[in-house]
Amino acid sequence: MTERASLARRDWLSVRDELWRIEDFLNKWSKGTDGQLSGDPVAIILAKEIDSYRSVLLRLSHACALTDPDSNPFHCPSSGAAEEAKL
Repeated sequence: MTERASLARRDWLSVRDELWRIEDFLNKWSKGTDGQLSGDPVAIILAKEIDSYRSVLLRLSHACALTDPDSNPFHCPSSGAAEEAKL
């Protein structure tokens, strides 16, 4: 839970360069629910939450791509780095 808490405390500007951290976090939790979705109601709820966060993450990565279309979708460069890359 400390990893989730540390990610939750960060604002968009500080986390946008590290969207891969959120993806890694979601992958860890997703692996924990593998094979349990048929009978465990908590695992089903957790899987739905993970899917909703992935949906948001996908939208955030698209927002980053608008800043720099040639960048990795899970690494959004800061505005200064994008400007330096254009020079």
